[in-house]
Amino acid sequence: MMARGERLVARVRIYWRTKHRQSPDWFERATAVADIHHPDGRRDRRSLATHDLAEALAFKEEVEERWRQGLAADPSTAPSVELVIDEYLREATQAMRAGLPEAVAPSTLRTRKFILEGPVKDQLGHIPVDEVSLEVVREWRLGSVGKRRQVPKTGTAAPLTAKTVANHLDHLSQLLWFAVDRGYIESNPVDVFRRSLRRRRTKGSASQSEIRILPSLEVIQAVVKAAEAQGHRAHGVVLHALDAGLRFGEIRGRRWEDHVFGRDRSDRRRSLLIRTNHPTGGVPGERTKTGRSRRVHMSRRLRAWLLEELARRGHPKAGPVFEGLDASNFAKTLASICKSAGLGGERYGLLDMRHSFASHLLQLGWGLDYISSQLGNSPGICRRHYARWVTDEFVEPPRLEPGEVPADLLALPQIAAEARVNA
Repeated sequence: MMARGERLVARVRIYWRTKHRQSPDWFERATAVADIHHPDGRRDRRSLATHDLAEALAFKEEVEERWRQGLAADPSTAPSVELVIDEYLREATQAMRAGLPEAVAPSTLRTRKFILEGPVKDQLGHIPVDEVSLEVVREWRLGSVGKRRQVPKTGTAAPLTAKTVANHLDHLSQLLWFAVDRGYIESNPVDVFRRSLRRRRTKGSASQSEIRILPSLEVIQAVVKAAEAQGHRAHGVVLHALDAGLRFGEIRGRRWEDHVFGRDRSDRRRSLLIRTNHPTGGVPGERTKTGRSRRVHMSRRLRAWLLEELARRGHPKAGPVFEGLDASNFAKTLASICKSAGLGGERYGLLDMRHSFASHLLQLGWGLDYISSQLGNSPGICRRHYARWVTDEFVEPPRLEPGEVPADLLALPQIAAEARVNA
């Protein structure tokens, strides 16, 4: 740990790629990148690409030992949080417009800008970024929960919940990692704070971000039937969430030219191309949340709905599938669907249906690699979200009938689907 009045003028980051996801010790390539900050303000960057992680670590130690200098540092020289926010948003916007791989999705950037320029800048903007410590983060979190904040869409003031403040903490963490990357601070206090929370959490306590799913395949069938009774449009939205695992913005962004229907209902080449997004508050045609396109298998009942809708529209070659779909209005429709499906007072959103798509396929034996390819997430993110349904033991995937895709199993009763696994 460096003494007060010293600063690190060389910082080395090490990246590595592995040959196998299951064995992170088998390194394919390690790259060490050194950012050297000279006393006169100049910056220098050196890198080393190697197949030996030990060599990369030795390079790190050598560079840091050579360029570490104890310089008198004026505490006021570190930029304020407000200036770091402005710098971060400016560079993030430029990266998004240039289409760089590291750029965040436009919808994510809009949300991050609203949070950073709102509650974060209001409470932390005046202090230097190197004074954002563990205690400051803890006090900011405690002071934010229950504080009334104006909702942009409705113009009303509503108290912030613990879950909302946890989301704010995620965006603050991204800002502080940017400050680490710029050399303004040495470490991210939000990560230290989260580790302290994990240590205090009891073994049996549930996380606030614990996901909810429809409990059985019978309940899924009941929800689909209730959506069909609600109307053709509601039926299609629910099928896109339950049978394809799409986000709401991806459902709104569906276009007719992004479908492969195949020769008939038994053609396994039938699929949906997910390459556009229409998030709430955004515009049609934005990139997907991850910035990558993907293909999702099309279930037979989703294919039947799409062909019926296509005939209703007069077989258009292009254009939106769900034009004018509104989040707040559909939330009311979804509440009515859940009530008609016999779920009582329980309300499930489209995100819960996306989770149901993933978790039930995992329970039926489909692997994380397949689930992540359908959801558009990395296997690591899927493992964190669906850890309770992931087992290290080998599970034989269910037997598929000719022309079936895995999502077709979600249309079967629970006993019939499990019988496929044991067959």
